[in-house]
Amino acid sequence: MVLKTSTPVFSAYPQPMVHKWTAVIEHGYYSNIMMLADHTGTHIDAPAHFIANGTTIDELPLDGFICKGTAIDLLDLAPKADITAEIIKNRLKEKHIELGIGWIMIIYTGYDTKAGSSEWFNHPGLDESVAVSQ
Repeated sequence: MVLKTSTPVFSAYPQPMVHKWTAVIEHGYYSNIMMLADHTGTHIDAPAHFIANGTTIDELPLDGFICKGTAIDLLDLAPKADITAEIIKNRLKEKHIELGIGWIMIIYTGYDTKAGSSEWFNHPGLDESVAVSQ
């Protein structure tokens, strides 16, 4: 998601503030001042997001974010549907993809197009079976 003052956020978070600080024509370079919660827009949650004294994003090794991966399309799921390990396995099977150790997977639900609308928080979500499946 584009980070801007109007980027939608979870109700408990402050609205982002993006303020143009300099302009190329006027100052010779472009820059902004930004204030936002670290869970604004597209991001990766670190263990510290849900675990007291957990690892923060800056403590995670960068090479863990550089790997092979794939994406699956889950546009057909109903609002607030559970994304189960079975659904994921079936979609990968349909694409003839077998995940390797350390692969990442992007799950596309289409709810990025609903950002800022009343439907945005009705997105499908991962259920427990995904966290414990192999």
